[in-house]
Amino acid sequence: MADMQGILMGLSRIRIAFRLPAAFFLIVALSLGVLGVFSYRSAKVTLVKSGEAELMDVAASRGDALKRWSEAVNTDLMMQARSPLLQNALRTFSAAWTVLGPEAADTLYRLYVTENGFPSFLRLNTSDAGDGSVYSRAHLRFHDHFRSLMKRGAYRDIYVFNAEGEMVYSVAKQSDFAKSATDGTGGAFFDAVTRILADPEAEGSEFIDFFDYGDAQESSSFLIAPVRQEDGATIGAIAYRMTTATLSENIGHSAGLGQTGQTFAIGNDGIARTEAKGWHNAPLPEGALLLGALRGAKGIMGDAAAMELSDLNNQISAYAPAKVFDKDWIIIASKNLDEILEPVANFMSNTIIFGGITLFVSALLGLFIALGVSGPLRDIKRSIEDVSRENYDNAVPHGKRRDEIGDIGRALEALRARLAGTSTLTKEMSFKSAALGSTSAALMITDDDFNITYLNDAVKVMMRNQLEQFRTVLKTFDPDSLIGVNIDIFHAKPDQIRRLIEDPSKMPFRTDIRVGTARIQIELSPVWGPEGDFAGLVVEWADVTEERRKTSVLAAIESGQIMAECDVDGRFVRVNANFATMIGQSADRIIGRNFTDMITLDSQEENVGSILTTVHAGTAVQGRFNIKRDQQGEAIVEGGFYPVIDRRNDTIGVSLIGSDVTAAQVQLNMAEERQRAMQAAQQAVVESLSVGMRDISNGDLTTRLDVAFAPEYEQLRMDFNDALENLTRAMRNIAGETGAMHAETSEIVKAADEMSVRTERQAMTLQETASSLDELTTNITQTANGAAKANQVVSEARTRAEQSGSVVDEAENAMAQIAASSQEIVKVISVIDDISFQTNLLALNAGVEAARAGEAGRGFAVVATEVRALAQRCANAAAEINQLISVSGQHVSRGVELVGVTGETLKKIVHSISDISDYIAEIADAGKEQSIGLAQVNSAVNQIDHVTQQNAAMFEETTSASHALAQRANSLTETIGHFQIGETAIARTMSQKKARTARGPVAQGNLAVAQAPRSDPNDWEDF
Repeated sequence: MADMQGILMGLSRIRIAFRLPAAFFLIVALSLGVLGVFSYRSAKVTLVKSGEAELMDVAASRGDALKRWSEAVNTDLMMQARSPLLQNALRTFSAAWTVLGPEAADTLYRLYVTENGFPSFLRLNTSDAGDGSVYSRAHLRFHDHFRSLMKRGAYRDIYVFNAEGEMVYSVAKQSDFAKSATDGTGGAFFDAVTRILADPEAEGSEFIDFFDYGDAQESSSFLIAPVRQEDGATIGAIAYRMTTATLSENIGHSAGLGQTGQTFAIGNDGIARTEAKGWHNAPLPEGALLLGALRGAKGIMGDAAAMELSDLNNQISAYAPAKVFDKDWIIIASKNLDEILEPVANFMSNTIIFGGITLFVSALLGLFIALGVSGPLRDIKRSIEDVSRENYDNAVPHGKRRDEIGDIGRALEALRARLAGTSTLTKEMSFKSAALGSTSAALMITDDDFNITYLNDAVKVMMRNQLEQFRTVLKTFDPDSLIGVNIDIFHAKPDQIRRLIEDPSKMPFRTDIRVGTARIQIELSPVWGPEGDFAGLVVEWADVTEERRKTSVLAAIESGQIMAECDVDGRFVRVNANFATMIGQSADRIIGRNFTDMITLDSQEENVGSILTTVHAGTAVQGRFNIKRDQQGEAIVEGGFYPVIDRRNDTIGVSLIGSDVTAAQVQLNMAEERQRAMQAAQQAVVESLSVGMRDISNGDLTTRLDVAFAPEYEQLRMDFNDALENLTRAMRNIAGETGAMHAETSEIVKAADEMSVRTERQAMTLQETASSLDELTTNITQTANGAAKANQVVSEARTRAEQSGSVVDEAENAMAQIAASSQEIVKVISVIDDISFQTNLLALNAGVEAARAGEAGRGFAVVATEVRALAQRCANAAAEINQLISVSGQHVSRGVELVGVTGETLKKIVHSISDISDYIAEIADAGKEQSIGLAQVNSAVNQIDHVTQQNAAMFEETTSASHALAQRANSLTETIGHFQIGETAIARTMSQKKARTARGPVAQGNLAVAQAPRSDPNDWEDF
């Protein structure tokens, strides 16, 4: 009990004005503290759960993205493996490798690696080694395609192997270039390549997971696919090399995970496949939580599991499965716990701030309530003090209250009334003093020595308001301690001021003094004594800081902007020089005019009368205004009309303040006009290109854009015409080569027809020989009578046999010529195939350029697609012709062989007939031997007849193949004829081809190859 009384006594020593605010403060602080603790715990749990769900979603989405990426890479690889471009490149590289011989690997390694002028990471920039070899030309032809493919997929390298396992091409040209997959130096990669090449039934691709590869032991993975030709035979393989950088391009980013978040992938061996900060590259322990991800599970790693496998302490980590090619990987997404809980920390910071504000408000509320009690008590205390000082003029306040304070006030008021009658004289004296002290003017009085003897409350209030500025001059300045202080403390040069003050002619004196950043105006007035002597000064102080600042602002507006003042009726009463200059008239001519006759709102439906009404209502009207000028057209001003309001809130005038934007508006109009002109030029370009594209789509390649475009689009027209000219030249070359092929096939047909006729004639000759021998055998018994006839018949047989020998020789020569012509046709077909390939590339480039051109290039893209399809059909037709020529060549070779056998047989016949001629003289003595010899001759002739029949059949097949070849040539000529490329050029090309044909088929084929336009540096191929 005593302790409680002691506490109450201690509290009684504290004023009520402090006790009540303190009580409010403690109650509110306790409530806010309890609420903050519970809110923090609840928010922390919510954010942790939200962070775990977010990380699980991120891990799952990254896993899906990695799966889609692997499927896209696999699709890209299989498309490349089946593309004719890769097959053509592989055949070309393989042939060039064969040409280089046994030293091919060492030679290519030296040219593209050892002697490469670029550092190892830039060797891919070498397109041509410059040695002029077949390989370097092929490399120059195909390298740009594979290099762009590698950059597009962010691959580390792209490899091409031939059927024997030699690496005939690599984009990056690292230390593994030109090696053989069979030497075992490439580890699992080379083993997989060897396995794929050896398996003719291998389908699809094979993925080799990451391992340390190459001299640099860089962690790499590989995707390999076989390359097969149309008959299914494996001619090589293509492989993509991928590193952690390749995968980081797809899932290694931390978008959406803040500053500390990351995602990375690990394999089933526990080794990271992408950049993984804090992860330990070690096998996953038995029973590890992450092993469940390999079976399709996903979840959150606990702190123990995370610390066991990594340094991801104080982090939340989620895992999810990912299927990459045919491998099972794990995606891990992690984020620092502090960053996840950052909103809670911000919430607590805001809670503390708002709690402090709440505490402050509660303290103010308590203070307000305390003042509601302590204030009246202080008022009564002041009334008591007034009474004690004999001041009876002020009534005691709070007398109407019904509480204890009201009782005290009423009692004190009764006492004041009784004492008021005795204070008349005191009131008079107090009135004069109060008048001086209560005036709003800040007054200070000094004696004749300029010492301060009095200053009223207005001076103190003014000085307290600028206390900081006064203390920049006097650090110990105190307005309440100035009595008795000399006013010299306010002047930097007191002597100069004293001389000025002591001169009565200079009085009264007014000036501004600088006090820090404040400006104080003082006015000194002398006070004269009864005898006219100087008794002191009355100093009036005025704080003019804000007034001087406003004056400066108004001066700046006056000098830099348009400014005019009008009366309430809208008549100009004052304009500044800028306004007069803009109007082009003097201010005197403008003043008195009504602005409603000169000024209108720009692009507004309001009229000027509504502006006056709005301004009269006290609301400013802002916007862009058009001001009429006598000779220069309208001026444009951005600004506003502002009301001038007096103390009663009545509008007594209108002020116009703005900026002259006439010149800026003129420039804007000019820019819009230029924009319209540019759009018109663009429309003309689009229409001209549309017409040109429509002509091309109709097959007319002779069209040109002859009308010049605007200068900024003229290069586009020239490029269009150049591209069309190159395409026309290419089609003319194809047409010329087609004509040459048609002429040569005509010669083949003609030669085959002649050979067929000769073969039939030979068959008839042999048939007659057989008949003669049969007749000779029948009449052999008539030796005496038929000896002369037999001699004659033998002579004729010998002559015909010799003739047959010459025919066989001619047939053999004709067969050789047919074989040579077939080889020349093969060369021509190769040229046509090459032209088709180049046309395909041109169409592809044109399609890319059309795609870049967007909507304007859509028509040209259609034409490029059609040209590409036509080139592909030409290539297919050339391949079929080549196959037919190959078959025809085989038959011709067989015919040459058989004709050779026939020639040898005929030589034997000639020799036998010579023997018969010798034996005729001995017929009479050797009849039996003659009979036997004639039987042998009969048998030989039958054999010759049989062989001749076979030759006739073969020549029929050759003639049929030649006619088919001619029909193919005619079909190709008709296909080319669908394009309009200039009849004169085609006729000239055909006549030149026919002229070359007249000099022999062999020469013709060689000339066709020699004059192919591929070596011209200005030809379309370089486009």
